[in-house]
Amino acid sequence: MTRTPPTASPDRGLGAENPDVSAPLDSLLVDTVFSPLRRFNPGMSGVRLAARLITRPRPVAKRAAGTAKELAKVVVGFSDVAPSKKDRRFTEEA
Repeated sequence: MTRTPPTASPDRGLGAENPDVSAPLDSLLVDTVFSPLRRFNPGMSGVRLAARLITRPRPVAKRAAGTAKELAKVVVGFSDVAPSKKDRRFTEEA
């Protein structure tokens, strides 16, 4: 008599009856109903933030330019930005 090896199900036992598997599908289906703007805009607070940024374009442009300049220095490897000496996250040698 030959023994046949047990066949493993492709879902590894996490079928439709498992609520942990169906939750991401439910979330995905709900997310497709809403437009990206509605999902990423936190209501009126996002509108107020955008209005404040629009009314003050010069400081926003200066900050964005400075950030882009520093990011370019980081990419090239010439950035002078360093963590504070009191920051414990960077005190331990890896």
